[in-house]
Amino acid sequence: MDFQLQLFNFWPLLFSAISNMLIGALWYSPILFGNLWMKFAEITVEDIKKIDSRQSMLLGIIPSTLSVIFLYLVLMIANVNSIWGALVIGTIASVGFGGTSLLNNVIFEKRPIKLLLMNVGYSFVAWNIAAILITVWK
Repeated sequence: MDFQLQLFNFWPLLFSAISNMLIGALWYSPILFGNLWMKFAEITVEDIKKIDSRQSMLLGIIPSTLSVIFLYLVLMIANVNSIWGALVIGTIASVGFGGTSLLNNVIFEKRPIKLLLMNVGYSFVAWNIAAILITVWK
């Protein structure tokens, strides 16, 4: 494999991680799909009240940041220089890798397919926006 990896540009990574978290907060809020998510995931309002939301948000920074770092690496290795290319990579990552991995939750945990579609929808939106930010800003 012949590619040259440039040094990380901190700013697109930071803004992509933040956008990932903001999209997730909005996606799973009652404004958009929060009520459906609770229904599909069989979670109640009481269950949510038991969760330390500050700790969850702080811990959520880890997978959000890691996912955009890996997305950044793939975009650099693929030498993506256009929004169209960013959308192709974002879609492959979210649906191709994320969605097929989450399919195991449907198969083995008997989770509803609607929950899978909702979660993949979030990944699709978040990762495509991150891919565009990284590509345009690099």
